[in-house]
Amino acid sequence: MKKAVYRLILFAAITAFVLCLSPSVKAEPNDTQTNQTQYIASDTKTLPNADKPEPAPHQKSAVSKENSQLQLAKEQLRGDFYKDSQDNLNSALNTLFTITIAVILSAFGVIAYFIFKDKRDYKDAVEAAKEAALSEGLKFIYIGNVPGSNAVHTLCPGCGKTLVERSGYRIN
Repeated sequence: MKKAVYRLILFAAITAFVLCLSPSVKAEPNDTQTNQTQYIASDTKTLPNADKPEPAPHQKSAVSKENSQLQLAKEQLRGDFYKDSQDNLNSALNTLFTITIAVILSAFGVIAYFIFKDKRDYKDAVEAAKEAALSEGLKFIYIGNVPGSNAVHTLCPGCGKTLVERSGYRIN
């Protein structure tokens, strides 16, 4: 069980949209897309309270824009990964609790592919990570790169109806 938890934490930390954040992020607009502005986090701006992170004003405005996407990425991982990953994951979750955004847990980060001896483990790990995040209070969470799973859709936290239906990289 302990090994499975470590795999789950490790997996969640190195996905394509990495959930592990440090408490210092800055959102910068990238206007390369016509209908959508993408905000990419970088380690250049410290959030007001490192113990209990809150979004900086530019993050609040970025998230409130219609048809916008906020992408949070950890640029590097340091230290003993198994030891530090739980702290990094908790820090990420505390940051994400302060803003209402859709969060993706994506299977098949480059490193994640080599972690699991049995390639079927990734599906269970990602779905378990989604359930854990939902039980901790994240509202709009979905998984990516897991074909045939209903967890790829974003559901209403109140009634459970599908808000955003996905098929591969398409939004229906």
